[in-house]
Amino acid sequence: MKRKRRYQVLLALLMVFLSTVTVRAASPAKPATPVLKGVAHKNEVTLTWNQVKNARGYHIYLYYSSDQGFRRVLNISARAERKVTLKGSLDRGYRYKIRAYNKKGNKVTYSEMSPELQVKTAPSKVNMKLAEKRSSTMTQLSWKKIPSADGYQVIRSEKENGPYRRIAVIQGNKIASFQDTATEGKKWFYRVRAYGRNPGSRVYGAYSGAVRTEERPLMVIGDSRTVMLEDLIGGDTTWICKISMGYKWLAETAVKEAEKVLKHNSDIVI
Repeated sequence: MKRKRRYQVLLALLMVFLSTVTVRAASPAKPATPVLKGVAHKNEVTLTWNQVKNARGYHIYLYYSSDQGFRRVLNISARAERKVTLKGSLDRGYRYKIRAYNKKGNKVTYSEMSPELQVKTAPSKVNMKLAEKRSSTMTQLSWKKIPSADGYQVIRSEKENGPYRRIAVIQGNKIASFQDTATEGKKWFYRVRAYGRNPGSRVYGAYSGAVRTEERPLMVIGDSRTVMLEDLIGGDTTWICKISMGYKWLAETAVKEAEKVLKHNSDIVI
């Protein structure tokens, strides 16, 4: 009877000891908070982070506007490379967070959530509208704004296929134009690309197609004297001229014809 009693006491002590060991093993140490960094290239974002003590792995979170919050998108083992590339879309801004975790048995301990990291992907390709000569040495460039752009770069070449040289960096997105003062008598090819700013880096969009300098359009409206000039000058000038038609023809007919063929920013001689 005494032996049975001793056995029960020893068994109870053993159970208490084992439960204590189990509780201690089920409380893993809290990891430190990792620091998240990101670099964009085209429509991709590459994330990297530092290794932290007591981490068995890392969870990466992405903000979803539909949820109005962050959603876990990746679970990375601590043994894996601390680098991952995620595909997205051009002209987008993405928001990320990371936290480390430690695991023993069925128990998991998490680090604090990292500060939010915002990364922009590359702006889309610029659509260049115009490279128009305003004078013998000045060319006006214009293009369509890219909403996500933080600025633009302009390059120039004497040949369509290059080599090109950068001639301007336009900071900000309020202006989508540039006036180039070029060598007189030369025609140039221009290309433009947009860029976005990220923490510690820039991300560049694709260059526009090459646009060649266009001569400023000229339109001449007149009578018999300008008809004779047309035979002498010729060229790409638009001529609306009649002999002995008078001011009535000029006001009622010539002006209406001019409106039909008038181009952007034409010079008009009457």
